[in-house]
Amino acid sequence: MFSRTVATLAIAVVASAKNLRFNEDIINVDSNTNFGDESRKLVYNGLYSGDIPGTIPNLVNTATTSVDSIQTNDGEVVKPTDLPSFCDTIPKLNDAASDTEISAVCNTCSDIPEGSALKKSFQTTIPQGTLNGVISIIGLVCGTVDNTTIVAFDFGQISTTLIQQRKQVGTHCTCSFGGCGSLIHHGCHNVPDYANCDDTLEQLEDVSDYLQFNLRPSFAPPAKIQEINGTKNLNKYMGFISDNADKIIKKDMKHAGPFQKIMNDYKKYGQEYDAISFKGLDSDNKNKMIDEIFNDKMFCTDDTKICNETVKTIHDMAKDGSFTNKKLNHDDVNVFECISKSDTNRIYYSHMITTVYDIKSEKVNFYIGQMIIDEKNKIDNIIPGYMCNMFAFDTKKNMVSHNLSPKTVIVLDSIPGDVHIKKTDDVYTDYAHALDFGKIISSIQYEMEIQN
Repeated sequence: MFSRTVATLAIAVVASAKNLRFNEDIINVDSNTNFGDESRKLVYNGLYSGDIPGTIPNLVNTATTSVDSIQTNDGEVVKPTDLPSFCDTIPKLNDAASDTEISAVCNTCSDIPEGSALKKSFQTTIPQGTLNGVISIIGLVCGTVDNTTIVAFDFGQISTTLIQQRKQVGTHCTCSFGGCGSLIHHGCHNVPDYANCDDTLEQLEDVSDYLQFNLRPSFAPPAKIQEINGTKNLNKYMGFISDNADKIIKKDMKHAGPFQKIMNDYKKYGQEYDAISFKGLDSDNKNKMIDEIFNDKMFCTDDTKICNETVKTIHDMAKDGSFTNKKLNHDDVNVFECISKSDTNRIYYSHMITTVYDIKSEKVNFYIGQMIIDEKNKIDNIIPGYMCNMFAFDTKKNMVSHNLSPKTVIVLDSIPGDVHIKKTDDVYTDYAHALDFGKIISSIQYEMEIQN
């Protein structure tokens, strides 16, 4: 019964609406079907997408072309008793016969069997004898899912002003002196006579294609957000650090200070490493994580104004060091890291690595790890303080990237008169090398985790 209804409607459209084109299909649907997406695709695929004839500037005033209306309904549950009033709200094509046929189809939506949907589009054409070129299209999708009628539609209208066409209807004689039939005349010749005429059907088809082509982008599929492979970049960065660990250790340990000696010998001490990662983290949540990880325990032991100012400075630096510009090199990782030694017997190393999440949003992929080392009996002579470092690393070239200005901050609780320790590098280099060792240990821990 349902198929006969559709067939009857199709005949009626052809018979009574000569300026209307239509396209229809029956599809299977279920609770996962996006009716709004189906109606959008119906319109998008029904509009012309080929080449535009070079004669268009002679047929239309392109400066007057405008998209006049876009209306969508992504899918609405409609009770059978409410269907007639709902169908009255569907946008009109401003063609009496066409609008009647569309309303008739809409009113059959509650008759569609369970698990099926009708997809039908209606599109106007431009009649001869007008300078007002208008194309309207509507895609209607309705069906029954779980004994519920769902109706969706997409409507668009575009218009332009046609250029009055003229054609030669004859010739007449004209002279520069005298008349064509006079005894005395000069410079006489035939010139063509022109009159206004309607566009040919071929010309109107070209205009229609031009308008459809310009309306079509309004129903284009939502641009897929291109995700950047931040996990791949993170893996490559960590792999580079761990692969070059021996080389870094050999270089840094030539004149090892007390801090880097402890870091190099970390396995002898009580060591903890925890990490967490997020994909598509927004700015607010990223900042909350920074505040939580780079906390006052790392940098000071008391709640004083100086301590709070120190923590704020570190947080601001961390936020500056995270990815905020999606236009930057998508092979980069941004690194922010700190190592600190307080008056307690604890050493903290924390690092935050961020990458671009996608090409549209300001979200980031976010990896943060923290290592805590307990010294034994506080027998070292490390000057308490902290060092923080930020930079961008190009994982394709394996080198520091120019997309973020590197920055290093070191603050020591006290500065000895001689910053050099006997037979070692100076205190600042000792901290810098300890920071390198924090990187190495963390990268090794990371590689062990992803292998498991």
